[in-house]
Amino acid sequence: MKKIKVFVVEDHPMFRDGLIKNLQDIPKIKVVGQAANGQEFLQCMEQMGDDFPDVVFMDIQMPEMGGIKTTEIACRQYKDLKIIILTVHDEDTYIEHMKHLGAKGFMNKMIYPDELEEAIHDALENKFYVSKSLSTPSNSKVTKDKADTPHAITKKETEVHKPVNMPGKIAIPSMKSFKIITIANIIRIKAEKSCATIYYYENGKVEEIVATKCMKTIMALLNEIPLFKPHRSHVINMDYVDEYIKSDGGYVLMKDKSTVTVSRNNKNELIELLKKKSP
Repeated sequence: MKKIKVFVVEDHPMFRDGLIKNLQDIPKIKVVGQAANGQEFLQCMEQMGDDFPDVVFMDIQMPEMGGIKTTEIACRQYKDLKIIILTVHDEDTYIEHMKHLGAKGFMNKMIYPDELEEAIHDALENKFYVSKSLSTPSNSKVTKDKADTPHAITKKETEVHKPVNMPGKIAIPSMKSFKIITIANIIRIKAEKSCATIYYYENGKVEEIVATKCMKTIMALLNEIPLFKPHRSHVINMDYVDEYIKSDGGYVLMKDKSTVTVSRNNKNELIELLKKKSP
């Protein structure tokens, strides 16, 4: 069986490696190259020979030369090349502009593995693929060659999940968007009826996001970190516990200076956990 040759252009090593791994898991795909920016990619293309790619996954924002300029040059020089754009943007102007330049797809970076094969298939058939999470009524004109009606967001696309191409990350749905968070940076989670507020470190600052999923659902995906539930409406990352204060009923002082009450029934378990962490 003839392999489909794929090239990946992405400046973030973690994302690039994860995407390549997912592509390599597809039997009919052969990854023939990778580059960290558009300039490096165009230099590689001059030396590809028999491994000249059929499909390129291209990040839209990169140093040296970004995906917009690179796509324009590559589509002009290599008429049969199929380029699929990788992005965090979902504005119609980006989608329409990249289509105009000659790209054959526009994919959200939160890629589901089963989308990769579909996007490649569509690109090779000269269809323009748009990620399911981006296929909204506002850009349905772009996807009309795939269906007569705009894609309806599926239940899967609103769930908390771990993007398979981003190890150590979790995608948290909020009312406005998905937020990619480093799991190890999560400090604590507070239950808010059917939602949950997640407190986490980002760029040295404490940030928060109100997730549209309950605390229990989020906790189920955080097995990489030592979680403890001091009472029914809070869960904490034990790696960020600074001190247990016995006065005022008992509470933990977190490294971000926040405090969380510990219920009477959970005090002994917490103390035992802290003893195990002691040198």
